[in-house]
Amino acid sequence: MKKKAKLQVFMNLIDENERMINQITNLDKAKELTSKDYTLSNDELNELSVSLGFSNLDEHIYFYNSQKINLIELNDKYNVQMYDESTLNELVLESFNENYLFKSNNCERIRRNCIIGAAAGATIAHVG
Repeated sequence: MKKKAKLQVFMNLIDENERMINQITNLDKAKELTSKDYTLSNDELNELSVSLGFSNLDEHIYFYNSQKINLIELNDKYNVQMYDESTLNELVLESFNENYLFKSNNCERIRRNCIIGAAAGATIAHVG
């Protein structure tokens, strides 16, 4: 696999995860609902979706189905399931460092780099 193509694929996944993280509207509610030890009702699933920044459960499901399709295509094209976790970490972090790291020294840079780092971590977890 060409390195630049791999990085672009991972960048796209990181971008999607970052957008999802940035749209969260009520993290406390999301934590409360995801910590339940029973299957959530449709109303609770909708409430969870809204707390994560989606307009409704259908939009939330669409996002995750799209991510699933992207991950399947990534694996079909580059066979990433054969990579060990270290290699996946290297690819995602290299993509992150080359394309996103903000150089300015301020609170916004720290906040944004933290969010992007979390998105990169989520991408690694989804790919793995």
